[in-house]
Amino acid sequence: MPGAVGPLPLAEHLAWFLVLSLFVFLVYHSLHEESVRTAAKRGLRRWLTFLAGSAVLAAISLLLAHLLGKSI
Repeated sequence: MPGAVGPLPLAEHLAWFLVLSLFVFLVYHSLHEESVRTAAKRGLRRWLTFLAGSAVLAAISLLLAHLLGKSI
């Protein structure tokens, strides 16, 4: 299959990042909780917090790149 080894598009990287990180958070909490419902709630809540933090870091990084790019 041509292009199967090459890099993925950014949208596909982000999609896989979201799916795999959600899976990791849910599995981790399912191993540490008695109830499946509690594990799902806690895992989803922590995953959303993780995504919000990632978005803030990405925004700061883009802002700094933009500001430093203009000053040079």
